[in-house]
Amino acid sequence: MSKKEQKTTILVGEGKELFQFHSKLKRPERILGIFCSNNIELPDSLERLGDIEDVPSFLDENIQVQRVYCCTSNIEIEQAERIQHSCKARAVRFCAVLPIINDLDAKMVVMKVGSSLLFTPKSEPLSRFHNRLSKRLFDFILTLIFLLTLFPLVYFYKAIKIKRKRRGPSFITERCCGPNGRTFSRVSFRTSERTDSAEAAYVSEQNSIAQVFNVLTGSMSLVGPECYILNEEDEPTNLPKHLERRVVKSGLTGWAQVNKKEGNDRLEADIWYVENWSIWLDIRIIIKSLF
Repeated sequence: MSKKEQKTTILVGEGKELFQFHSKLKRPERILGIFCSNNIELPDSLERLGDIEDVPSFLDENIQVQRVYCCTSNIEIEQAERIQHSCKARAVRFCAVLPIINDLDAKMVVMKVGSSLLFTPKSEPLSRFHNRLSKRLFDFILTLIFLLTLFPLVYFYKAIKIKRKRRGPSFITERCCGPNGRTFSRVSFRTSERTDSAEAAYVSEQNSIAQVFNVLTGSMSLVGPECYILNEEDEPTNLPKHLERRVVKSGLTGWAQVNKKEGNDRLEADIWYVENWSIWLDIRIIIKSLF
């Protein structure tokens, strides 16, 4: 098959939005060219094939065309309708390029309300019950195995280390913010290096292992956004909106933590994790945390 015959797609429309769309195509070599006004300055990689009105006749003469990408922002609706009907009559797939939708940094899905089409961000995987159940079972099974095997050795070592330096309990609890603004008590090993006044506010990375009890009871997850510790004056109603609306449990580790993100980058990493969650992503994060 010749290179010319492999080109099975044409572009229709005007404006930089269509050129940006063309630059993002995975296989731009399949583009035959573009139909637009003759006063439009085109990139070197695009050949002008004619005016928008010439599309139907071109489809009749070039039966290898299988797809038409039509940018509707700079052409009249009647023109777009004629092109769509021409494609339908010739069994050519018609695709409307919507510049605003393409520029949004989100995965979009189509909703139909009456005769109107709406675009909305794709729902997060953990908004589905079966995914939440899978994550909960994954957390519960791994945590139970750890508690029955390795945790007694870890506890014995930690308890001796703590009590050699200071008297008192091996564990402390902290009030944290959970999903939908609910509070819970997070369990951690008591540190031996800090004073009593700082003890409740400071928990080092090595002490987070005691939080497996929170994972077992369901107030936390093995993987999730970093836990937000509440001060005495904090109330769930006064929290930042992204915490108040958080619907994913905090984790012992997370995508932001393993990638050492801070500030706004940490928040963006947490959002990315929520939008792209899968069991395999959790396994990947846990392995990266361990090694």
